[in-house]
Amino acid sequence: MRRALVGFVVGFILATVLTAQAATDIRLFVDGQEVVFPKEAQPQIINGWTMIPARPLAEALGATVTWDSETRSVKVTSQRSTTSEIPTLKINGEDTRKRFWLDDDGEPMVYTGTFAHEILSMLYPEGCSFLPTSGKIFLGKEHPQGRTDFVEVRVEIKENTYYVSMADAQAKGILRYTWDSSTNNLTVRAGISR
Repeated sequence: MRRALVGFVVGFILATVLTAQAATDIRLFVDGQEVVFPKEAQPQIINGWTMIPARPLAEALGATVTWDSETRSVKVTSQRSTTSEIPTLKINGEDTRKRFWLDDDGEPMVYTGTFAHEILSMLYPEGCSFLPTSGKIFLGKEHPQGRTDFVEVRVEIKENTYYVSMADAQAKGILRYTWDSSTNNLTVRAGISR
C-alpha cells in the first residue's frame, strides 16, 4: 500500500512538472510582435482553455493595467477615451457597431461578417452563401461545393481582418448602394443579379 501511495505521489509531481513545462511553450503575438511574459506569470492551458495573464497582453495592446486590492479588481484602460471616437457602420440607418474603412477612392470596405450576415441575408432571404477569404458569392440555397455559378467580389485584408469592397459588389450586380460619409450610413438594396 505504501509503495502504491509513493508511486501515486511521484507520478502526480511528475505530471505537474511536465504540465508546467509544457505551459511555457505557449507564445502570444500582438501585431506580429511576440509578447514576453514574466517567469511567474506564464500563459497556461487550464481545463482546455488557454489562460493569458492580463497585464502583459493589455500592455502589448497599448493599455494600462492597475490592480485595486480593496475591490480585488483588475482595471484595463485603453488609449482611446471613448468608443464613440471609433466610427461605426450604419446600414439603412441602423448602427451595426461594426468597423469599416474607406478604400483609396473613398468607397466603403465592409467587414466580411457584416457583409454576409447583415447585408446579403437581408437582400437575399431565399438564401446565399459567401466564402469570405475568396470573395465568392453563391446565390440560392444549394451548397456551394462544386458549383461554378458564383460572383467573385474583391476582398482585402486590413489589420488581419477581411473586408469586402462595396464598390466591387455593386459593379458585379450583387447589390446597389449609396454611401453617406457624413453619417457613415450605407443604404443598400438588391442588385441586378436578383
